[in-house]
Parts: sequence; C-alpha cells; structure tokens
Amino acid sequence: MNKENVLVERHQVAGSAAAGHSKPLASVSFMNYQTVRTLGEGKSTRAFGEVKLIIDTKSSRAVAMKCINLTKCTEENIKAVKKEVLIHRHLGAHPNVLQYIGHRTEDNAKTYLIFLEYADGGELFDQIEPDVGIPPWRAQFYFRQLIDGIEFLHKIGVAHRDIKPENLLLKSNDVLKISDFGMATMFRHDGKERLLEAACGTLPYVAPEVLQGKYKGDIADIWSCGIVLITMLTGELPWDRPDDYSASYMDWLSNTGLDDNPWKKLDVKSLALIRIIVNEKVDCRATIARIRQNPWFIHDYGFRMEKPMANEYSATAAKRRKLNETVSQTHYDSETRAFADACSEMLRVMNNSFSQPGKLEELLIGESQIDFSQKNLDFVQRLSRRMTRFCVNVGLTQIVPRITDAAQSCGYIVKEKITTQLFITFRDTSMAVQIYELAGSDQAPPTLVDFRRSKGDGLVFKRMFIEIKKKLKDLISKSGDTWLMDKGLTYSQTPPHEMMDTDQGDSNGSNSGSGSDDVVSESSRDTILPPLEFTASVSDDASNQ
Repeated sequence: MNKENVLVERHQVAGSAAAGHSKPLASVSFMNYQTVRTLGEGKSTRAFGEVKLIIDTKSSRAVAMKCINLTKCTEENIKAVKKEVLIHRHLGAHPNVLQYIGHRTEDNAKTYLIFLEYADGGELFDQIEPDVGIPPWRAQFYFRQLIDGIEFLHKIGVAHRDIKPENLLLKSNDVLKISDFGMATMFRHDGKERLLEAACGTLPYVAPEVLQGKYKGDIADIWSCGIVLITMLTGELPWDRPDDYSASYMDWLSNTGLDDNPWKKLDVKSLALIRIIVNEKVDCRATIARIRQNPWFIHDYGFRMEKPMANEYSATAAKRRKLNETVSQTHYDSETRAFADACSEMLRVMNNSFSQPGKLEELLIGESQIDFSQKNLDFVQRLSRRMTRFCVNVGLTQIVPRITDAAQSCGYIVKEKITTQLFITFRDTSMAVQIYELAGSDQAPPTLVDFRRSKGDGLVFKRMFIEIKKKLKDLISKSGDTWLMDKGLTYSQTPPHEMMDTDQGDSNGSNSGSGSDDVVSESSRDTILPPLEFTASVSDDASNQ
C-alpha cells in the first residue's frame, strides 16, 4: 500500500453535536480514484490550488477534493490551510453544512488534499436570475436552511465570516450546504466569547462593523445572511460596500430610495424582515430566534420537498469503532504523521488562545457540471440548474460569431477553445461558454448557450452575462425558456399550486407569534421603517458584554 494514499481519519469533536444533528462520518481511503473534472480554481494571484471532482474507483463515491500546492504557499498560507482543516474537524455533521471527509499529503508532503462532500446541485449563486432573483417561496426555502446551518455553526462557537451565494452549495434534492471555511474562526470556547478583529469577507456582503474594528462574529454572519436574502429576492446587490463611500448604503441608513431598485422589488413582509436583519446598529440587529418568528419567515408558501436522504458517510457505532481501530493501526508516512500532529497541537493552542486564522484566498468549490459528449442523448439530465443560460433560434455556426462580437464590443477578451466552447475574460474574471446543438431532440429549440463562471468575482460575472445577453436578444428563443424550465435546467418563476389559493397577506396565521414591530401593512411601507442611526464603532458596546 502506498503510504501517501492513506487518508487522515475523520475526528469527531464532542461540541459538534450541539444542535442535535451530528452524524459522524466514516473514514474513507480513496487510495485509487479517477479525476472527473476540475470544479474550480483559486480566483486571484494569491491562489495556490484547485478543486476537483473525483470518483473512488472501489466504492464509486463522488467527492470534491481540494488540491493545495504547498510549495507555492507562504508560511501564512500554510498556517491558514491547517486552520481551515481544524475548523472542518470541529464542525461535526449537520444537514446544511458541507461535510468534511478527511485530508492527507501527497508527493512527499508537497501537495495537501482536503476531501469534502460533493454538492451535485451547484452553487446557489447559479440559481439567481440576474436582476430578477428567484421566487419568494424558493428564496424562503433556501433562507430557512441557511438559518438552520448558521445557527448550528454559532452554537458550536464558529463564525463563517464569508456568507454569500457562491459559498452556499446545493445538492440535487435542493438541500443547501454552507461551504468554504477558509475565513472561518472560533469566537466562543468553553462558554467564553471573544471579539474578532480581522477584516475579512466579501465587501458587498460584509457587515459594516467588520470594516470598523472589533466585532462579534455571529452577529456579523447574520448581516451577511440578510444580504443573501436581498440578492435572492431581487437578483442584485444593494451596494458595493457598507460604508460612507457607498451612496446606496447611505440612502439605506437614511431610509430614502425605497422606491428604487432593489427595494421596490420587495413586498412589505420581506422588506420588514430585511430591515431588522440588515440593521447597522449591532444591538438592534435581529437574532436568529427573532428571525424564526418573523411573518415572512413562517409564512406558508406551499412549497414542499421530499425528506433529505441520510448522510451517505454515516456509519453505525460498531462500524465506526472498526474503522477507527483500522486507522489507528495504519502506519502513516512521516510527513503525514507530522502534519497531523501539528494540526492537533494547533487545535489545542487555538482552543486556549482563540488565535484568528489569517486571510486565506478562497478556493471555488461551487461548480457541479460534469463534462460529457454532445452526442449523449441524455445530456440534459447531467446539467445542474443554472439561470445563466438561454436558448437561441440559430445554429452553432451563427451563434458563435455573434457571441464573440457581443463580448468584444463590451471590451471582453474572447478565446475559442474548441468549436463549441468559448472562453471570455474581463480583468480577473473569466467564464466558459458552452454551446449545445439540440436540433431533433424532444422538440427543443435549435441551440442552448450555457455560461459558467470559471474564475473571478461573481458580481462581475453576472454583469458580463447580462451585457452579452442584451446584445443577443434578437436571437433568444422565448419557447426555449419554457423548454429549459420543463427540463429542469432553469427554475420556474411560477409559485407552487398550493400558493394559488393562499392569501399572501395573511396566510395560516403567519402573523402569530411574532413581535408587533415585525408586522406591517402595505400602507405603512415607508412610515414603519425609521432611519437607522450611524454608529461610528461597535467595539465599546461589544466589549461591555
């Protein structure tokens, strides 16, 4: 047996069962695996790794594998990678948190591999139609899962610090998974909380106090959840950053501009919920308990989902004991053993000192599309749902030059990789455009054009897609939109049948159990939203608690 092909075992942490959802994961060797495709790569000049979809040839199990080239890492990078693994090991299991399976070194400790659950439904980011969003009933469905996952993390003392749609993955049955813990840290241990200081995250989603100094990690995460909700419901971000450099943010603080985008796209209930979450005054920001009692959160939109399948890595206690005994008798190579020992020591130090992880450039895990031949008649069943695709009424030879001209007229660089695939780049953001001819396939429109972000900022990618789509509007097939929804390749904007007979204004007692300040009416849209006072710093209030 190749010593480098032994996976460091999955350790369970007692505190991870705080929310009652923990299901221990079994150790998996992955001694022989096949790489299906690269899912993503680092998105900046500091990036030093990529994420691959692999299949274990023995069990046929698919997982995501982060490959980190340690020879290209600084000491700070290596320390951050180790801390990310420690956070994963501390998490345990929860239905709405991407599962950590294990890690190991390869190539004489030059490469570090992290094995994670594979989310075959892609990113939540891909389900949000630019400038439109997703229907309220589906947004509520995902938001409830996000709150469940965040509540679990906070109960075990972990702050994620980079909540955004790109880091929220989906399984094929629409179960949401919080992923990418490269910026996560522990803010509570043994009942003692600390304030965080590192300014990290993604600017449009980050809480204002993160940019000002010391902050509470869990409260900052809640703000980010609110921005995700705005993005889901409107298809756009409210501002580029939450400070006085942003006119849009200052309008929000002064309670002006509610008749402009994105706010005019929101109904009264959703706007009232967002107002208590995206509240610049930390002490007044909604807690998870208050969010759960909000009328919009508990409103019955009639959307149902089948019960999620049990975790595929769960094992009985007897099996886990046997696995642990097998792993404990395994002889690791010296580098792997030393690395594991160093991680254990770092966990002990982190628990004692609350040292914060350094800023780690995130690795993209979100893409789930698998490569396949266009001759495969069942190819539509292997595409994950994404809102950045459309059908056109012309063939391959006509659409390729039109896409090229449209992109170049926007100032983008276009490269034709193969006849059916273009690679479009703008500064640090790039996307792959795959073209599928559908003629003769189930009354389909002539051609499907699929846009997938391969690297860079998600917001820039969506803007690039919108600009190109506008320039191709004369070719877009309206019947193709229906075909895509019928095939499950995009989400329907039509509410479920149960919603048709439901009075959204007051359904199923949706106002019961909620505070009076969270209950609103259409006529009070403007008056019930008082201006928020701008707080220069939150450190004084936080330090007194």
